[in-house]
Order: sequence, then C-alpha cells, then structure tokens
Amino acid sequence: MDEWYIRAQHRVGEAVLGEDLVSEKLLMQTEWYNDYLRPSEIHHVVGAEFEVEPGLIAAVAIHRPADAAAFEAKDRAKLALLLPHLTQALRLMRRMEANERGLRGGFHALASLSVGVLVVSAGNRVRSLNEAAERFAKTASAMRIHNGRLELNDPTLDERLRAAVRLASLAPFGHSLSAGETIVVPAGQGQTFALRVGPLPPDPSAVVEPLAAIFIGVPAMAPRSWSEHIRAVYNLSPAETRLLFALLNGRRLAEYASDAGVSIHTAQTQLKSVFAKTGCRRQSDLIRRMFADPMLRLA
Repeated sequence: MDEWYIRAQHRVGEAVLGEDLVSEKLLMQTEWYNDYLRPSEIHHVVGAEFEVEPGLIAAVAIHRPADAAAFEAKDRAKLALLLPHLTQALRLMRRMEANERGLRGGFHALASLSVGVLVVSAGNRVRSLNEAAERFAKTASAMRIHNGRLELNDPTLDERLRAAVRLASLAPFGHSLSAGETIVVPAGQGQTFALRVGPLPPDPSAVVEPLAAIFIGVPAMAPRSWSEHIRAVYNLSPAETRLLFALLNGRRLAEYASDAGVSIHTAQTQLKSVFAKTGCRRQSDLIRRMFADPMLRLA
C-alpha cells in the first residue's frame, strides 16, 4: 500500500521528493495515508531506493509532519550526494556480517577439535585460540600463556618458536619464504609434543597485523588413539586398521600377511576394502592421504 515505495521502484538510484511520486492531493485521499501516515505524523518525505548488490534493493526516507516545511529541491540534491556513500556503507556492513558468520562457523569447528589451534602475532601474542589449546596451555608443564603471550619454558626453544612465528607471519606479505616449521618440545616423563607453526592465507582486503597459526599435537595422542581416529573417520574394521598401519610403517603386503597369520589373498581383499572406504586406488595414494590427516601428522 506504500505508494511512495511502489512508485520509487521505477526510479532506483535516484533521490526523489514525495511530490515527485504522488501529488499531495492524491496522497491525502489514500487509505494508506489516513490509516498509517497521518497517525505517525508523516506527511513530507525525501527518499530513494538504491541497489546495494545485484538483486538487493534498499530504501531510505526522511520524514516531516504536515505542519513542517516541505522538502525542496536542495534537500533532494543533498540526499543524492549521500546515496553513493550510503550504498558503500551498506555493502561493507554486509561483507563484515558475512565474514563474521564465517569466522563464527570456523571457530565453532575449531572448538570441536582435539588438536590445539592458536592464532598469534609477532612476539607470540595470542590473538585467538580454541578450547583444546586453552586446556593444554593450562595443564602443560613445558608451555604456558603468560600476559597474553605463548611461552615455552626452554629458552632456546622459545626463541626458536618466536623466530618461526615471525617468519611464518611475514610470508603472506611476501617478506618471507617460510612454509612453516615443526618444533618438538619435551614434556617430561619421556613424552614430547609438537608445535606446528605455519603462515595464514593472505587477505588483501584487510589491513591487519602479520599473524601465524600454531597447531599443537597433544602428548596423549598415542598410537592407539591415532588408529581409533583413522578407524572412525573411514569406518574401517579392526583388521583393516591393522593392515593400514602396517603399510604406513613401511611393511609390504606379503610381510603383513605373514605377520598377521593370514593368506595373501585375505590381505589383498582387506586392502581392496580399505581402498573402497578411503577413495584410493593405489597404496601410494592411500599413504599420501593418511599422512595428510592433520591429527596423524601432529601426533
């Protein structure tokens, strides 16, 4: 019923006065004016409809009551000057909202991982981290987050970590050739954990400080949990899982069959089933896929 809005659809991107669209006499005779505009003290208007993105139209209207001065051509000209800036502002707002939704989804996914993930800036200052990294930092004896910075108790390893973060964070800006580094940290009682430092993808649309990602392999990641993880992901049977890990450890199929006490035909059948479940066709593809799994690599 909004005659202003309906008629402005034919003049998208143009600032208009209410009188440009509907004469005052006709306006006051409409049911829309008497039921809505008059009780709301809306009588004069200057406004516009404009395209924010393809297929997305926005509208802006500035109102005055009947006893106020009518808008004039100079008011229409002022709104025309404002429209390009308003359009750009709404575009940026929508992009920011989309980015925020993506970030929220990404952090929800990170929160569910058992691998610790941190995003840090120069000097190892922590900008964000998931729950696994926060728990690990609170319980690990060889690592902590102090005054907002990630620190290793070993001074040599701590300096090495700072250097790795510095190089990785500069790589997206073209100031470093670093592809990342893995630092193995003693955790006591014969255990170790791995810190994998890597560059983040460059974001040319944002002017931000250099950042790097750190992935933490938790000491509790024992060979049994690796096999359970791989078995759950690919729905492998216990026998298929044992065969897969024998191949990952460099065993030949015939050697596995002999060690497992099964015929080579049975081993070949199991391998075909592993191929089908993992989507691989050759042993080399299978091994590459397994070592690309971040849980296995970090452990």
